[in-house]
Amino acid sequence: MKVWNYVVIIIGMALLFEIAGMSVHAELLNKIGFNLAAGTFSLKTSALYLGIFGTAGILIGLGAAIAIGFVTKSSTENYVILPFIIGSCVIFASTFIGIIERASVIGGWIFYLTALILVPLAFGFVFALIEFFRGTD
Repeated sequence: MKVWNYVVIIIGMALLFEIAGMSVHAELLNKIGFNLAAGTFSLKTSALYLGIFGTAGILIGLGAAIAIGFVTKSSTENYVILPFIIGSCVIFASTFIGIIERASVIGGWIFYLTALILVPLAFGFVFALIEFFRGTD
């Protein structure tokens, strides 16, 4: 599967658990623009949007990629997307961990069933990110 498939699955699971009253990763939802207290959605005021486009984030990333490409004499495209890949791996993988921790509190067969479903999805997400970095996505 492609990276965007995993992102949609992760955000959908986080929203589903939040609606059910179990907060597995409310910070993720706030970063992408969901204001859970007010029940609104705004992409322009989200932390992710402001971090990339609202500040000098994209310029710093491009400058660093050009400098790395000049020093290593390689293509700079991979170095531009590397911070996004690492950041999305940390943010979205913590949702998988939060769901598995929620299931471990319940215990029993629910934990094992949840782990059986989510652990392969988490490994697939990491491999999809590696393929995305290599350009074979």
